[in-house]
Amino acid sequence: MAQANLRFREDREATTLQAAAHVDRDPSRMRALDQETISRLHALLPNQSKETVMNRLGISSNTWTKIKRGEAVRSILVDRALSRLRNFPV
Repeated sequence: MAQANLRFREDREATTLQAAAHVDRDPSRMRALDQETISRLHALLPNQSKETVMNRLGISSNTWTKIKRGEAVRSILVDRALSRLRNFPV
């Protein structure tokens, strides 16, 4: 009985993880930025280190690389970077 409950819980967790991964890749939740905004974000960065990108923009260096290429990333990440841009002291 305990083994059956464990298997059920593992199956349910796997299904939940698959659903979460699917939502993350949903094209309707993706956005790209225009070049002007990318340039403004770039101006916030004194260098391109992982730590600087994370501290200044709140996104990973991998996400920053995708943004610089003009690729779409998850909307929540775009929102976070734009929030940092608006709130960064000039």
